[in-house]
Amino acid sequence: MTATVTDLASAADRKTAAERRAELNLVELAQAMAEKQGVCRRPLPMLATTEGDGTKYIGTPCKSTLECVCPARAARARLLRIQQAHEGWHIKEEPVVEKKEPTEQQAELLKARAVMAESYQQARDDGDEEMMAGIREVVEDLDAELRETGIRGKLRAWIRNRKRSANGLLVVSSRCRTCRVRRSVRPLSDGCMRASTGRHCS
Repeated sequence: MTATVTDLASAADRKTAAERRAELNLVELAQAMAEKQGVCRRPLPMLATTEGDGTKYIGTPCKSTLECVCPARAARARLLRIQQAHEGWHIKEEPVVEKKEPTEQQAELLKARAVMAESYQQARDDGDEEMMAGIREVVEDLDAELRETGIRGKLRAWIRNRKRSANGLLVVSSRCRTCRVRRSVRPLSDGCMRASTGRHCS
């Protein structure tokens, strides 16, 4: 009889799964205290260097402007925008960036580059290494002229420099887009080369 009463009392004191999920964990408790103190609730750890050449991790504000993410930083950002508007930092009209029209020189250089691409492909099919080397030099000059005309951004390299490694594999000077690891190709019959794998280097 005593054991039965004890079991019933322990069962009554036992929390349900819903009650346990309703309780705060350590992170939620820290976030609640940060909101109460008016500081950032999700600081970002950054490695800082001290004067004595030592290092330590410090918490920096997240700089979020959304109240649902960090109320303290959103309130601070709102006050900053109000101050900036009061000082005249805002503009009346949205700036419009007008793209320049391509010049005749840029068009001619691009056409010449396309012709060189076809010639390089033909020379590679014929196995003419001397012609391929000459075309590479011409393309480098064309790319330099395109830069001088004001073309910005990265010029896509359709010519890949190849070199043979110590184990006989042919290393291509391009990297896997997923893992950024240099890929290699293996030699096949009749001098044909193809990538050893089409997937990323996992």
